[in-house]
Amino acid sequence: MATAKDILFIENEYDFSNGDFNTGESDNQHIQDIVFENIGAYKQYPLVGVGLVKYLNSSGTQLVLSREMKIQLETDGYSVNEIAFDGINVSNFTVDAVRN
Repeated sequence: MATAKDILFIENEYDFSNGDFNTGESDNQHIQDIVFENIGAYKQYPLVGVGLVKYLNSSGTQLVLSREMKIQLETDGYSVNEIAFDGINVSNFTVDAVRN
């Protein structure tokens, strides 16, 4: 399985050192991007995005959010093994997924 490489971000800013962008394995970054961005955020792929912000103050949405995350990640070429939430706060989650 090939690993995706891309320009890396640290805290929503480019990882920039020694006069150039740092690149590296970016699967976790891509997963975060898909989960946090709303549908329509990427003009080239207007149906990509989960929009985690919509779920932040809602109760009982972990199953709905988990399903939406799984669908979006599988559409982007990941095999999702598990999505786990830390307590009732949906913004604390881990995704066990590998790129096909």
